[in-house]
Parts: sequence; structure tokens; C-alpha cells
Amino acid sequence: MRRSSPLLGVAVVLVVLQRCAGADPAPPAAATPTAQGEEVRQLRDHIAKVEGEVASNTGLRERVATLEGRLAHYDDHIKKVVDDSINSSDKIRGYVWEYVTYIMSAVVAVFGIGGGLFLLRLKGLQDRAKKRHDELQVATQVARAVGDLLRGDQVVNEEMKKVWWTSAFQKLSFVEEEGNNDPDWLNWRAYTLRRLKDVPKGLKMAKRAARIASARSPQRARAFYNIACYSALLGCKEEALDALREAVRAQPLNKAVAADDTDFKCVVEDDRFREQFAEIIHPEKIRATPST
Repeated sequence: MRRSSPLLGVAVVLVVLQRCAGADPAPPAAATPTAQGEEVRQLRDHIAKVEGEVASNTGLRERVATLEGRLAHYDDHIKKVVDDSINSSDKIRGYVWEYVTYIMSAVVAVFGIGGGLFLLRLKGLQDRAKKRHDELQVATQVARAVGDLLRGDQVVNEEMKKVWWTSAFQKLSFVEEEGNNDPDWLNWRAYTLRRLKDVPKGLKMAKRAARIASARSPQRARAFYNIACYSALLGCKEEALDALREAVRAQPLNKAVAADDTDFKCVVEDDRFREQFAEIIHPEKIRATPST
């Protein structure tokens, strides 16, 4: 019999080892449903047994309840102590702030009343002094403007008249910049604008004076007379007659002034308004004339 070669034996061994290494391991045997149910049952029985032992241990339950009660008692006591401390602190702080507030209020009242009265008195003096200064300043400018107007009316040269009237206008403009709304100043302003041939602005200024003048002020009569004149110059005859009635009602002497005033020329020459004008300035003559 022919003997095998040693190399052939080694080759056979290597092939066997390679197959053993590459092969998948055999899967474990799956647990049967009967085995799984038994394990669950045993676990449930164990849990029930432990719960039964704990439930039957009366001493253990009492000790747990006692410890829980003491813990709750200590918690309540600690909470009460803390609350009392907080309340006491709040009361003390409230008392301190209350007394401090009283003391500070008294100090402020003593010094504040005296200081406040002094400041009010000082402010009142300052306000009166400033008001008086402004009034004197405005009165000075108005007086100078009136002087310029009178000089302009007295000269014959038309160019010199315009120079004086323009000077008056500049002085009255300063008063306007100061925010003055005195009806006397407004009437002089209107009169100056009339002299400078700016009748519409003069009429506007006269209406401002009439609005703010008091019922018994002589400036009210003057303002309405200026409105009547300037309205007549602008051809507003009905408005002129209405304003003239107010001027005569406020100051009867305006009747004589209006009778010779050439500003009402267009009213007198208009047949529709001549009789109304005559009734305003000479009512007694109109009443004495027999009707035809």
C-alpha cells in the first residue's frame, strides 16, 4: 500500500480549520412560549409575596407614619418661626420709615413754607418789575411814534410826511415784536398803516383792536370809527355804516367828526347810502323832516 505525502495531510488540516472559522455559529435554541409564561408567573408571585410582607408589617407602617408626622410638625414649626421673623422685621421697618417720614415732613414743611413764601414774594416782585418795564418801554415807543405821526401831518412836503410816518411805523413794529396786544397800540398801528396807504392792513389791525377792547374803553369807539373809515375807502359801504353806528353808539362825539370826514365821500355820494349816513350823524334832522 502506497503511503500519503506529509504535505497532503497538512493541506487537509488547513482546509478543515478554514471552514470551521468561516462558518456561522449555530443559533441558540429559542425559548418556548411555555417557558416564558412560567418566568412571568414566578416574577409576579415574588412581587406579590414582597408586597404582602410589607403590608402585613404593622410596626413598619406605624414607624413610617410617625416619622412623616414629626417631619410635618417640624416643617410647620420652622415655617411659623420664619413667618414671625419676617412679619416682625416688616413691622419694625414700617415703624422706622413712618417716624423718619414724619420728621422729614416736619422739617420740609418748616423750611419749605418759609422758603416757598419768600420765593413767591420774590417772583411776584420780579414779574411786576418786568411788566412795568415792558409797559414803560411800549409806552415810550408809542409816544415817539405818535410824535412822528403828528410831525408828518404838519409838514407840507409829501416825501417828508412819508419819512415821519415810516419812522412811526418802525417804532410801532418794535411794539408788535414784543407781543403787545393793547387796543391803544393797535389803533395807532392802524392809523399809521392808513397814512402809509396800506388800508387793508390798517383795517385788519383796527378789527383786532375792536375785538379785544372792553365795552367801556374809549379805544373801542376809536377802533370802530377806524373800521368805518377804512371800509369806506375800500368801497365796503354797508360795513362802513355798520361800524360807524357802533362808533357813534360808543362815543356820540364821533357824529360831528364823521360829518366832515372825507373818508366817507363814497358813502355820501351814493344815493343808496346817503340817507343812512345822514341818519347816523344827524338823527334829529331826519326825524324833523316831514315825509313826502
